[in-house]
Amino acid sequence: MSRKFVAMIVVLGLAGGAGWVGRDLRQPYRGFAGSMKLEIAPGTSAPDITDLLVARGVLAHRLPFLARYLTGRTRHRLKAGEYLFDRPLRPIEVYRKLVVGDVYLYQVVIPEGSDRFDMARILQDRLTIDPADFLRVSQDTTLIRDLDPNTPS
Repeated sequence: MSRKFVAMIVVLGLAGGAGWVGRDLRQPYRGFAGSMKLEIAPGTSAPDITDLLVARGVLAHRLPFLARYLTGRTRHRLKAGEYLFDRPLRPIEVYRKLVVGDVYLYQVVIPEGSDRFDMARILQDRLTIDPADFLRVSQDTTLIRDLDPNTPS
């Protein structure tokens, strides 16, 4: 085989691979039924996140998502958090969701006049937050000391 022929085969292979990656990044995929919440722990690597997304049916293939991550990783980081996937998304949309940190937000209503003990009960009912942990954290005044140095809680 001549060098030109081998070079042409390599170029065609790379162009075909790039075309497949580009097409796959723009194809919506949903390999799960209903809505799904997916939690990504802090410090999880991009390959582990990609494996999780493929295993849970958010992504069809691993390679296009990782290729997109590798091309932008100096500018973008995938953020930890709990994400809601409730419709088919293109892998590029999944990537943007994780880079922006479009995490699922829980809505909780705290009635006016509630004290921290009432809040602890409400948060336990709505979000299964341990009331003792909430009361311990809400007793710490270091976060609001600049607003009111003498606040008791």
